[in-house]
Amino acid sequence: MISTKVRAKIVEDNSGVATEIPILLTKQGPISSITDYLLELHLNGASKSSINKVIQSIAMLLEYMDANADSFDDPESMFKAFVRRLYSGTAGDNGIDPSGLYWVPASINTVKVHINRLTLFSDWLADKQSGAQLNPLRKATPHEERLAYAAWWRRKHYDFLGHIKDKSISTTVKRARSIKGRTPLAKTDDDATSFPGTQFERFFIEAIFAHPLEMVKISNG
Repeated sequence: MISTKVRAKIVEDNSGVATEIPILLTKQGPISSITDYLLELHLNGASKSSINKVIQSIAMLLEYMDANADSFDDPESMFKAFVRRLYSGTAGDNGIDPSGLYWVPASINTVKVHINRLTLFSDWLADKQSGAQLNPLRKATPHEERLAYAAWWRRKHYDFLGHIKDKSISTTVKRARSIKGRTPLAKTDDDATSFPGTQFERFFIEAIFAHPLEMVKISNG
């Protein structure tokens, strides 16, 4: 593990007031950009639980970057591979993991949460330091654009504050994230209702005698 979470008191000025938040600490000390981001989350009202979850995602990314320092030429390629390893785990079919991470496969929802947290952090970092984004926006496909338009239309018509908001469609409708995560399959709590097999003979016989003409028409095409 190249980083660990600790509680720290951050002193920002000469007022004598310190902000106590969890931060990430490495062998070289805290990473200032991460600490600044966590401070901003705290300032904007994020709970300690939410900040801890952000730290978890960032710590996993740092571990992956350290284990694969010589494998990628650009941040986006690295992030795509990182997401794939979240889905698949890091051990091969033989159970061996040369990277030493030994991650087990994560669920679709868990991966999506990590993607969202790290995308927000990357966007903030790119804006503050003019760096490359891990998950940049690209031109949306026609399907993605239609979905985004549908979401915009719903907000426009059902928002109770819609009368004071800008109703023009946003240019972000025409853009989408390079990495969005997989979509989980829909599921139901129980199986679909089936016709009881014990009643099939009764159904078949009564249907024929109750509506013989209709059955003849059907059988004759």
